[in-house]
Amino acid sequence: MNEDLANLSLVELFRLEVERNRASLSDGLIALERGTRSPQLLESLMRSAHSIKGAARIVNRTPAVEVAHAMVHGGPFPATSDPRSTSVGTLAIKRFLRPVCYQDLPEALLPEAVKNGNPLGVPRRVDGILNIR
Repeated sequence: MNEDLANLSLVELFRLEVERNRASLSDGLIALERGTRSPQLLESLMRSAHSIKGAARIVNRTPAVEVAHAMVHGGPFPATSDPRSTSVGTLAIKRFLRPVCYQDLPEALLPEAVKNGNPLGVPRRVDGILNIR
């Protein structure tokens, strides 16, 4: 064991582990948001969340354990928008890709059905007025 690490408490080692994996999670989630889709990226995200979960369990940081576990396996709020099911494995990250609200999302990123011009002619209410095409 590295002599510098041998003198650290478990909580200090936990902080180092979180910091090491935080960058991977942050960079990976930004890459997903920008459209990168690869099994390697998803695997890296899952591995980072799982590492944080294990380290948090060792130092009895229950909230961190719960959130990291839900990121890896799906699960209840705050980690999922649908607690009726779970997804285990690298596809679990897809739960976080489902938009729940489109507020302030740029028009170019909106699905056709909710764009301002309503190109699909979906019946909907805008400012309380029903529009049917």
